[in-house]
Amino acid sequence: APEVILLIFRGLPGREILYLFLFPLIEKKQIAAKTIKRYDKPKTPYQRIVESKHVSKAVKRPLREQFENLNPFQLRKAIDAKLKKIFAIATIKNI
Repeated sequence: APEVILLIFRGLPGREILYLFLFPLIEKKQIAAKTIKRYDKPKTPYQRIVESKHVSKAVKRPLREQFENLNPFQLRKAIDAKLKKIFAIATIKNI
């Protein structure tokens, strides 16, 4: 349920690009009836931006500052509060 994930991250103290790991597809081969897919190592979009040579320092600087100022404990509390709301809604709808 991608909608649920969006609900969790909407309004959190920090952006989802700092935390969600992505596995981009690097290569896809068709061998007979079998498709073989190769994925890149899991990294957050933030990590990919910081490591990129194609992104200017002017773009990287505010992201680094935001990342360094985030409090993981505060983020966890915010996620737990959102999850409680989601579970409450799901419980009401199942009754």
